[in-house]
Amino acid sequence: DYMEIMIQFGYVTLFASAYPLASLIMAGAVWMEIRSDMYKLTHLCQKPLAAERIHTIGIWKQILQVMVWSSCLTNCLLFGFTSDQM
Repeated sequence: DYMEIMIQFGYVTLFASAYPLASLIMAGAVWMEIRSDMYKLTHLCQKPLAAERIHTIGIWKQILQVMVWSSCLTNCLLFGFTSDQM
């Protein structure tokens, strides 16, 4: 489930300057994903045995940090190469 959200986050942040409406589309898609997961967990799946609780999201935090830094770079490059002011 994290991977689907990360892919959507990557598309929105990496190309935010090229298509700003993508964030609104992503918000709707994430809302539908959350609702479908909620239905799946409450109606279709049984409660798992006592699982070990974790306090962080693990490696996904580093992946998010890399995506944020690379999105800053790509958006600056997109603005720089497509701008007529230079």
